[in-house]
This record gives sequence, C-alpha cells and structure tokens, in this order.
Amino acid sequence: MHLAWTAFLPLALAAPVIQPHSFNLQLIPERYIVKLRDGVSEAALEKAIKEAEPAGPPQQVYRAKRFKGFAGRLTPKVLEKVKSLPEVST
Repeated sequence: MHLAWTAFLPLALAAPVIQPHSFNLQLIPERYIVKLRDGVSEAALEKAIKEAEPAGPPQQVYRAKRFKGFAGRLTPKVLEKVKSLPEVST
C-alpha cells in the first residue's frame, strides 16, 4: 500500500498549485492593471496609455524590464478598445 501511494507522488507534484479563488482579493469596479506583451517598446506603452486617456490619466505606469503597462480607471468602452490593441497581453 505504501508503494502505491509513492507511485502517484510525481503526479501530485506536477499539479498546479496556484488557485486564484483561494486568495482574499477585493476587486474594484472599473480599475485595471494593463500588462503589455514582453519586449514591447516605450512607444507601444505610450500608445496604449493614449488609448486609455478618455477614461483619465493612469494612476501608475510600469516600466520595468520584464513588465510594461499601467494601472488606472477604464470605462467599459475604453477597456474594450485597450484590450483590442496587439501590444496588450491577454
């Protein structure tokens, strides 16, 4: 019986361990973090921010080497426009 249990151990270790529903997150309506695809240019970031301007200026802009994007308020109409940009990560 002990050997049978250990045979399944590699399968158990390969299972995903991140479960977003287990976190106690508070979602704020019309507030989003927009992440751009890896390797996009500064110009692409500025373009995405400009597309979101009708909803207001970003509250935060991220310019890290591996994470470019911004956070802020996006109306449903502006959100759909920003999501359709090829630079935006889905």
